[in-house]
Amino acid sequence: MLKDGLPVVLSAIAISIYQRIDQVMLHKMVGDLALAPYVVAVQMTELFNALPVALIASLFPVLAQSADDRPRFDHYLRTSFRLLLVVAFAACALLIPLAGPLVRFFYGAKFAPAAPLLVVLIWSNVPIFFTVVMNNALIVRHLQNYLPFFAVSGAVANVLLNLLLIPKYGALGASWATVVSYG
Repeated sequence: MLKDGLPVVLSAIAISIYQRIDQVMLHKMVGDLALAPYVVAVQMTELFNALPVALIASLFPVLAQSADDRPRFDHYLRTSFRLLLVVAFAACALLIPLAGPLVRFFYGAKFAPAAPLLVVLIWSNVPIFFTVVMNNALIVRHLQNYLPFFAVSGAVANVLLNLLLIPKYGALGASWATVVSYG
């Protein structure tokens, strides 16, 4: 049983590392003044990460039941992708004009530099929503052995992009590195 769940555990560990490595690198390369607004933007972005998990939890039983019926499975998978991507794009579109006021409301004017970071980071939710569906589909189809490959690839991309972008663009570079590497 543990052997079957090992790829999922390894993926979760890799994802946990690369969700925070940007903050460690930003702190070491630029310092706390750049890190504080970045952490605020990350925290606000992460509020949306629970949404795809909750939505796919309601769709997972249908995917699981249709796993052996390829046309039906493909239909439910496409429907899941469409639903979550519509929700992701809608959340991004709604948050962009509200980023500044929301940051000032929840964190105060001194964290206003987090707003442009939030405008970039919110787009990381699109690949996250996509990944939640894909991961569940792989598990249903008993292909979870591929999960660590995607997570480790994302982690490596994140580190390399942070090394390239943080020195030149600071927290904004870390934001873009996150969005690209999640994709």
